[in-house]
Amino acid sequence: MRRFYVAGLAAFAGLSLGLCGCSLFPDEAEIDDTIHIEHYIPYQRELVKVKRGDVDESITIMAVYQYTTEKDYYLQYVGEPNQWGLEIHNYVTVGDQVKKGELLAEAPCEELEQQLSDYRFQVMELQKSMKYNKQLLKMADKDEAVSLKETIKDEEGQIHVLNMRIAETQERIADYRIYAEEDGQVTYLADAAMLGSFDSSKKYITVAAAGGVFRGTMDTTEDAPEIGDTFQATIEKKEIPVTVQDVQKTEENKTEVSFTAEQTYDDHTNATIHIRGKKRSNVLYIPENAVTQENGKSYVMIVREDGFARVKEITVSGPIDGKYVVESDLEEGEEIVSE
Repeated sequence: MRRFYVAGLAAFAGLSLGLCGCSLFPDEAEIDDTIHIEHYIPYQRELVKVKRGDVDESITIMAVYQYTTEKDYYLQYVGEPNQWGLEIHNYVTVGDQVKKGELLAEAPCEELEQQLSDYRFQVMELQKSMKYNKQLLKMADKDEAVSLKETIKDEEGQIHVLNMRIAETQERIADYRIYAEEDGQVTYLADAAMLGSFDSSKKYITVAAAGGVFRGTMDTTEDAPEIGDTFQATIEKKEIPVTVQDVQKTEENKTEVSFTAEQTYDDHTNATIHIRGKKRSNVLYIPENAVTQENGKSYVMIVREDGFARVKEITVSGPIDGKYVVESDLEEGEEIVSE
């Protein structure tokens, strides 16, 4: 019995070796029992130290002049396409200053003008006839007076109808002429000669209101200027006073400020507006790019003694000129991660 058992084991071992030797188990099926050990290396970033020094809280706002309102005007035209550039007359170009009531452009409408002239002539003739009939009425007997009154009443009715037609025709002619409705500047003018197809539903001239404001954005909602405050601005190499007209907070936690000036400027004129602030001495400050803002709170990545960075909530003010002033929760010399 012992011999059979030993023999059986030998047979099984031989069978196993034989199966392996016959490649029934491929090489890729072999078990890799090698132990892999990886060492964690902290992510390397630029580090800066919390510093102490003087900070000037004055800021500069880069603003751009924008017109407060713009009006689009439309032009009617029914002439031959090859005559657009000849028949449509533009009396202004982009950038021109215009006055209220000034004729800016017109297209021909001879049929309507002739119709208007005919209506006016008919009104004039009826008025002459009515005036004559009224004079006759003063000298007419009873029977003639009845007839003359009916004639005069009929003439008055015709004049009324003609005046209505004159008004309607004048409105139609107005579509062929563009008059400025207020003082302003031409900011857009379609080129009739270059139009592929004339479409009276599209704007032909845009006039911006003469008034406008300089709009700029501050990177913070703290210490924003108040409406009515006056500051100095550099505009076209000149120092000019500007006054805060409006202050609005944006969704990006910034402040948009609108400034008015004593004179008007071309659209998109640049201005550098200087807002003087207080100077703070011997305060802690850190670079703006080291601070993360989220839900109204400020965070930094502070480096601990073990060399790893951890998130820490801090209190800051600013930013001012690329820096945040540290109000609390950081000490001078501490290292933080700067993105």
